[in-house]
Amino acid sequence: MKSTSPVPAESEQPQQGETDSLEKPAEEAAKPMTWGKRLQLGAVWTGRGLLLVSLFALIGLAMDGYQFAFEKPKSEGTRQAPIPAPIPLPMTQLALLEAGGIWELAGDPWQIEAGYLNEPQVEGYLTEEVKPFSGSDASKQSEAKLLELLPQLSLECEPFGEGNRWSYSHPHVKVRIFTQPVDGEDRLVEARCAMFVDEQRWTYLEARPTRPEQRTLVHTGPSFLPLPEETERICVRNDTVGNAVCEWVRVSAELPALVRSWREDGWTVRFQRATQEGHQEIVCFRGNTWLQVWAQRVPKENRLVLFLLKVPTDPAENAAS
Repeated sequence: MKSTSPVPAESEQPQQGETDSLEKPAEEAAKPMTWGKRLQLGAVWTGRGLLLVSLFALIGLAMDGYQFAFEKPKSEGTRQAPIPAPIPLPMTQLALLEAGGIWELAGDPWQIEAGYLNEPQVEGYLTEEVKPFSGSDASKQSEAKLLELLPQLSLECEPFGEGNRWSYSHPHVKVRIFTQPVDGEDRLVEARCAMFVDEQRWTYLEARPTRPEQRTLVHTGPSFLPLPEETERICVRNDTVGNAVCEWVRVSAELPALVRSWREDGWTVRFQRATQEGHQEIVCFRGNTWLQVWAQRVPKENRLVLFLLKVPTDPAENAAS
Protein backbone atom coordinates (compact mmCIF):
# COMPACT_ATOMS: atom_id res chain seq x y z
CA MET A 1 0.00 0.00 0.00
CA LYS A 2 2.99 2.28 -0.50
CA SER A 3 2.22 5.68 -1.97
CA THR A 4 4.14 6.59 -5.10
CA SER A 5 3.67 10.34 -4.62
CA PRO A 6 4.03 12.77 -1.70
CA VAL A 7 0.99 13.18 0.54
CA PRO A 8 -0.70 16.57 -0.08
CA ALA A 9 -1.32 18.96 2.77
CA GLU A 10 -4.66 18.91 4.52
CA SER A 11 -5.88 22.03 2.77
CA GLU A 12 -5.46 20.55 -0.70
CA GLN A 13 -8.56 19.36 -2.52
CA PRO A 14 -8.41 16.45 -4.97
CA GLN A 15 -6.92 17.44 -8.30
CA GLN A 16 -8.78 17.02 -11.57
CA GLY A 17 -6.92 13.82 -12.35
CA GLU A 18 -7.82 12.40 -8.96
CA THR A 19 -11.55 12.96 -9.27
CA ASP A 20 -11.55 11.74 -12.86
CA SER A 21 -9.95 8.49 -11.70
CA LEU A 22 -13.18 7.57 -9.96
CA GLU A 23 -14.79 7.06 -13.37
CA LYS A 24 -12.19 4.61 -14.74
CA PRO A 25 -13.34 1.29 -13.22
CA ALA A 26 -16.39 1.16 -15.53
CA GLU A 27 -14.01 0.93 -18.50
CA GLU A 28 -11.60 -1.44 -16.81
CA ALA A 29 -14.21 -3.78 -15.36
CA ALA A 30 -14.80 -5.70 -18.58
CA LYS A 31 -11.10 -6.42 -19.19
CA PRO A 32 -9.74 -9.86 -18.28
CA MET A 33 -7.69 -9.92 -15.10
CA THR A 34 -4.37 -11.65 -14.75
CA TRP A 35 -3.89 -14.38 -12.18
CA GLY A 36 -1.98 -12.04 -9.86
CA LYS A 37 -4.65 -9.37 -10.15
CA ARG A 38 -7.42 -11.86 -9.45
CA LEU A 39 -5.64 -12.99 -6.30
CA GLN A 40 -6.14 -9.50 -4.92
CA LEU A 41 -9.92 -9.64 -5.20
CA GLY A 42 -12.09 -11.48 -2.75
CA ALA A 43 -15.65 -10.38 -3.43
CA VAL A 44 -17.69 -8.19 -5.76
CA TRP A 45 -20.83 -6.15 -5.40
CA THR A 46 -23.48 -7.23 -7.91
CA GLY A 47 -26.36 -5.01 -6.81
CA ARG A 48 -27.98 -7.87 -4.90
CA GLY A 49 -25.50 -8.02 -2.09
CA LEU A 50 -21.97 -9.15 -1.41
CA LEU A 51 -21.85 -12.50 -3.21
CA LEU A 52 -19.06 -15.01 -3.23
CA VAL A 53 -18.39 -14.48 -6.91
CA SER A 54 -14.62 -14.40 -6.75
CA LEU A 55 -14.45 -17.26 -4.27
CA PHE A 56 -16.63 -19.48 -6.41
CA ALA A 57 -15.03 -18.31 -9.65
CA LEU A 58 -11.60 -19.15 -8.31
CA ILE A 59 -12.72 -22.70 -7.65
CA GLY A 60 -13.66 -23.22 -11.28
CA LEU A 61 -11.16 -20.93 -12.99
CA ALA A 62 -8.06 -21.84 -11.02
CA MET A 63 -7.85 -24.91 -13.24
CA ASP A 64 -8.75 -23.11 -16.46
CA GLY A 65 -6.45 -20.45 -17.81
CA TYR A 66 -6.02 -18.17 -14.78
CA GLN A 67 -8.23 -15.50 -16.37
CA PHE A 68 -11.27 -13.82 -14.91
CA ALA A 69 -13.28 -10.90 -16.29
CA PHE A 70 -15.92 -8.99 -14.38
CA GLU A 71 -18.94 -8.99 -16.68
CA LYS A 72 -22.41 -7.59 -16.19
CA PRO A 73 -24.72 -10.54 -15.37
CA LYS A 74 -27.45 -11.15 -17.91
CA SER A 75 -31.07 -10.86 -16.87
CA GLU A 76 -33.40 -13.73 -17.70
CA GLY A 77 -36.43 -12.60 -19.69
CA THR A 78 -38.16 -9.33 -18.95
CA ARG A 79 -39.26 -10.10 -15.40
CA GLN A 80 -35.85 -9.35 -13.90
CA ALA A 81 -34.32 -5.90 -13.85
CA PRO A 82 -30.73 -5.77 -15.15
CA ILE A 83 -28.12 -6.13 -12.43
CA PRO A 84 -25.61 -3.26 -12.12
CA ALA A 85 -22.07 -4.04 -13.23
CA PRO A 86 -20.01 -5.41 -10.34
CA ILE A 87 -17.57 -3.24 -8.44
CA PRO A 88 -14.44 -4.88 -7.00
CA LEU A 89 -13.70 -4.42 -3.35
CA PRO A 90 -10.21 -3.00 -2.71
CA MET A 91 -9.14 -6.37 -1.36
CA THR A 92 -5.47 -5.51 -1.85
CA GLN A 93 -5.93 -4.08 1.64
CA LEU A 94 -6.39 -7.61 3.01
CA ALA A 95 -2.68 -7.43 3.74
CA LEU A 96 -3.66 -5.22 6.69
CA LEU A 97 -6.19 -7.70 8.11
CA GLU A 98 -5.41 -11.05 9.65
CA ALA A 99 -7.72 -13.91 8.80
CA GLY A 100 -10.28 -14.86 11.43
CA GLY A 101 -12.39 -11.70 11.55
CA ILE A 102 -15.97 -11.78 10.24
CA TRP A 103 -17.56 -9.80 7.42
CA GLU A 104 -21.21 -9.17 8.32
CA LEU A 105 -23.21 -8.64 5.15
CA ALA A 106 -26.40 -6.71 4.46
CA GLY A 107 -28.78 -8.01 1.83
CA ASP A 108 -27.32 -11.50 1.50
CA PRO A 109 -27.46 -14.33 4.05
CA TRP A 110 -23.73 -14.97 4.01
CA GLN A 111 -20.87 -14.60 6.44
CA ILE A 112 -17.30 -14.30 5.20
CA GLU A 113 -13.96 -14.58 6.93
CA ALA A 114 -11.22 -12.94 4.89
CA GLY A 115 -7.66 -11.88 5.57
CA TYR A 116 -4.05 -12.90 5.27
CA LEU A 117 -2.33 -16.00 6.61
CA ASN A 118 1.30 -16.82 7.05
CA GLU A 119 2.26 -19.92 5.08
CA PRO A 120 2.45 -22.26 8.14
CA GLN A 121 -1.14 -21.29 9.09
CA VAL A 122 -2.77 -22.34 5.81
CA GLU A 123 -3.18 -26.04 6.48
CA GLY A 124 -4.60 -25.39 9.94
CA TYR A 125 -7.31 -23.08 8.59
CA LEU A 126 -8.23 -25.49 5.81
CA THR A 127 -8.54 -28.47 8.16
CA GLU A 128 -10.04 -26.89 11.28
CA GLU A 129 -13.31 -28.30 12.59
CA VAL A 130 -16.30 -27.46 10.42
CA LYS A 131 -18.93 -25.33 12.14
CA PRO A 132 -22.52 -26.66 12.25
CA PHE A 133 -24.81 -25.86 9.34
CA SER A 134 -26.20 -22.33 9.81
CA GLY A 135 -28.08 -21.63 6.58
CA SER A 136 -31.70 -20.68 6.11
CA ASP A 137 -34.31 -20.59 3.37
CA ALA A 138 -32.90 -17.20 2.38
CA SER A 139 -29.55 -18.72 1.42
CA LYS A 140 -30.92 -21.67 -0.58
CA GLN A 141 -30.80 -19.98 -3.97
CA SER A 142 -27.19 -18.86 -3.61
CA GLU A 143 -26.15 -22.26 -2.28
CA ALA A 144 -27.86 -24.02 -5.17
CA LYS A 145 -25.77 -22.14 -7.73
CA LEU A 146 -22.56 -23.49 -6.25
CA LEU A 147 -23.91 -26.97 -5.60
CA GLU A 148 -24.95 -27.26 -9.25
CA LEU A 149 -21.44 -26.27 -10.26
CA LEU A 150 -19.53 -28.65 -8.00
CA PRO A 151 -19.95 -31.87 -10.04
CA GLN A 152 -18.62 -30.05 -13.13
CA LEU A 153 -15.37 -29.02 -11.45
CA SER A 154 -12.17 -31.00 -11.05
CA LEU A 155 -12.71 -31.39 -7.32
CA GLU A 156 -12.08 -34.53 -5.33
CA CYS A 157 -15.24 -35.60 -3.49
CA GLU A 158 -15.14 -37.85 -0.42
CA PRO A 159 -17.52 -38.65 2.44
CA PHE A 160 -17.11 -36.33 5.42
CA GLY A 161 -19.29 -36.60 8.52
CA GLU A 162 -22.91 -36.64 7.43
CA GLY A 163 -22.09 -35.18 4.02
CA ASN A 164 -19.21 -34.66 1.60
CA ARG A 165 -15.97 -32.73 1.37
CA TRP A 166 -14.97 -31.34 -2.02
CA SER A 167 -11.24 -30.58 -2.32
CA TYR A 168 -8.79 -29.06 -4.75
CA SER A 169 -5.07 -28.57 -4.09
CA HIS A 170 -2.76 -26.57 -6.32
CA PRO A 171 0.54 -24.88 -5.38
CA HIS A 172 -1.24 -21.51 -5.58
CA VAL A 173 -4.85 -22.37 -4.70
CA LYS A 174 -6.35 -24.71 -2.11
CA VAL A 175 -10.11 -25.22 -1.84
CA ARG A 176 -12.27 -27.12 0.67
CA ILE A 177 -16.07 -27.14 0.37
CA PHE A 178 -18.32 -28.98 2.82
CA THR A 179 -21.90 -30.06 2.10
CA GLN A 180 -24.48 -32.13 3.95
CA PRO A 181 -28.10 -33.18 3.49
CA VAL A 182 -30.65 -31.07 5.39
CA ASP A 183 -34.34 -32.03 5.25
CA GLY A 184 -33.67 -34.27 2.27
CA GLU A 185 -31.62 -31.87 0.11
CA ASP A 186 -27.94 -31.02 -0.11
CA ARG A 187 -26.92 -27.75 1.54
CA LEU A 188 -23.66 -25.84 1.66
CA VAL A 189 -22.10 -25.85 5.11
CA GLU A 190 -18.83 -24.02 4.47
CA ALA A 191 -16.47 -23.03 1.65
CA ARG A 192 -12.78 -22.30 2.21
CA CYS A 193 -10.22 -21.00 -0.25
CA ALA A 194 -6.54 -20.15 0.32
CA MET A 195 -4.67 -18.25 -2.41
CA PHE A 196 -0.91 -17.84 -2.70
CA VAL A 197 0.44 -14.28 -2.63
CA ASP A 198 4.15 -14.82 -2.03
CA GLU A 199 6.43 -17.29 -0.25
CA GLN A 200 5.31 -16.11 3.18
CA ARG A 201 1.75 -14.89 2.74
CA TRP A 202 -1.58 -16.30 1.56
CA THR A 203 -4.99 -14.68 1.21
CA TYR A 204 -7.73 -16.70 2.92
CA LEU A 205 -11.48 -16.64 2.27
CA GLU A 206 -14.06 -18.63 4.20
CA ALA A 207 -17.81 -18.41 3.59
CA ARG A 208 -20.90 -19.92 5.15
CA PRO A 209 -24.63 -19.25 4.86
CA THR A 210 -26.26 -17.59 7.88
CA ARG A 211 -29.67 -16.79 9.29
CA PRO A 212 -30.93 -13.18 9.33
CA GLU A 213 -30.83 -12.98 13.13
CA GLN A 214 -27.09 -13.72 13.07
CA ARG A 215 -26.34 -10.40 11.35
CA THR A 216 -26.46 -7.39 13.67
CA LEU A 217 -23.59 -4.94 13.21
CA VAL A 218 -24.48 -4.15 9.61
CA HIS A 219 -27.70 -2.51 10.71
CA THR A 220 -26.94 -1.24 14.22
CA GLY A 221 -23.27 -0.27 14.45
CA PRO A 222 -22.18 3.37 14.13
CA SER A 223 -20.41 4.60 10.99
CA PHE A 224 -16.77 5.57 11.28
CA LEU A 225 -17.32 8.97 9.60
CA PRO A 226 -20.32 11.30 9.24
CA LEU A 227 -22.39 10.01 6.31
CA PRO A 228 -25.79 10.99 4.83
CA GLU A 229 -28.88 9.38 6.32
CA GLU A 230 -29.64 7.51 3.10
CA THR A 231 -26.24 5.79 3.15
CA GLU A 232 -26.48 2.08 2.34
CA ARG A 233 -24.21 0.00 4.53
CA ILE A 234 -23.17 -3.08 2.58
CA CYS A 235 -20.98 -4.84 5.10
CA VAL A 236 -18.92 -4.48 8.26
CA ARG A 237 -15.73 -6.34 9.03
CA ASN A 238 -15.06 -7.32 12.65
CA ASP A 239 -11.78 -8.22 14.26
CA THR A 240 -11.29 -11.52 16.06
CA VAL A 241 -12.98 -10.21 19.24
CA GLY A 242 -16.01 -8.68 17.51
CA ASN A 243 -15.04 -5.01 17.19
CA ALA A 244 -15.80 -3.35 13.85
CA VAL A 245 -12.57 -2.45 12.05
CA CYS A 246 -13.83 -1.62 8.56
CA GLU A 247 -17.06 -0.95 6.73
CA TRP A 248 -18.20 -0.77 3.13
CA VAL A 249 -20.98 1.67 2.19
CA ARG A 250 -22.71 3.21 -0.83
CA VAL A 251 -23.36 6.94 -0.59
CA SER A 252 -25.56 9.25 -2.68
CA ALA A 253 -23.20 12.20 -2.44
CA GLU A 254 -20.20 13.75 -4.13
CA LEU A 255 -16.79 13.18 -2.59
CA PRO A 256 -15.99 16.91 -2.04
CA ALA A 257 -19.25 17.34 -0.07
CA LEU A 258 -18.41 14.33 2.09
CA VAL A 259 -14.93 15.65 2.76
CA ARG A 260 -16.35 19.01 3.89
CA SER A 261 -18.68 17.27 6.35
CA TRP A 262 -15.82 15.20 7.75
CA ARG A 263 -13.68 18.28 8.28
CA GLU A 264 -16.59 20.10 9.91
CA ASP A 265 -16.80 17.17 12.33
CA GLY A 266 -13.18 17.68 13.35
CA TRP A 267 -11.46 15.19 11.05
CA THR A 268 -8.24 16.02 9.24
CA VAL A 269 -8.50 14.74 5.65
CA ARG A 270 -5.52 14.09 3.36
CA PHE A 271 -5.80 12.96 -0.25
CA GLN A 272 -3.07 10.49 -1.10
CA ARG A 273 -3.42 9.07 -4.60
CA ALA A 274 -5.55 7.24 -7.13
CA THR A 275 -4.72 3.53 -7.13
CA GLN A 276 -4.32 1.30 -10.17
CA GLU A 277 -7.62 -0.33 -9.20
CA GLY A 278 -9.37 3.03 -9.72
CA HIS A 279 -9.91 3.95 -6.07
CA GLN A 280 -9.21 7.39 -4.63
CA GLU A 281 -7.11 6.79 -1.53
CA ILE A 282 -7.68 9.11 1.46
CA VAL A 283 -6.43 9.30 5.05
CA CYS A 284 -8.62 10.73 7.84
CA PHE A 285 -7.60 11.21 11.46
CA ARG A 286 -8.96 12.80 14.61
CA GLY A 287 -7.10 12.51 17.87
CA ASN A 288 -5.64 9.01 18.03
CA THR A 289 -8.10 7.55 15.51
CA TRP A 290 -6.82 6.92 12.00
CA LEU A 291 -8.90 5.81 9.02
CA GLN A 292 -7.83 4.71 5.57
CA VAL A 293 -10.59 5.42 3.02
CA TRP A 294 -10.95 4.22 -0.57
CA ALA A 295 -13.61 5.89 -2.72
CA GLN A 296 -14.88 4.72 -6.09
CA ARG A 297 -17.64 5.98 -8.36
CA VAL A 298 -20.46 3.52 -9.06
CA PRO A 299 -20.71 3.18 -12.86
CA LYS A 300 -23.84 4.81 -14.31
CA GLU A 301 -25.07 5.81 -10.84
CA ASN A 302 -24.64 9.06 -8.96
CA ARG A 303 -23.23 7.24 -5.96
CA LEU A 304 -19.90 6.44 -4.38
CA VAL A 305 -18.67 3.25 -2.84
CA LEU A 306 -16.56 3.92 0.26
CA PHE A 307 -14.34 1.37 1.96
CA LEU A 308 -13.28 2.60 5.42
CA LEU A 309 -10.60 0.85 7.44
CA LYS A 310 -9.39 1.63 10.96
CA VAL A 311 -5.59 1.63 11.17
CA PRO A 312 -3.44 2.01 14.31
CA THR A 313 -1.13 4.78 13.04
CA ASP A 314 -0.54 7.15 10.13
CA PRO A 315 -0.52 5.01 6.94
CA ALA A 316 2.09 7.34 5.41
CA GLU A 317 4.52 6.49 8.21
CA ASN A 318 3.85 2.79 7.73
CA ALA A 319 4.53 3.11 4.00
CA ALA A 320 7.77 4.97 4.64
CA SER A 321 8.97 2.25 6.99
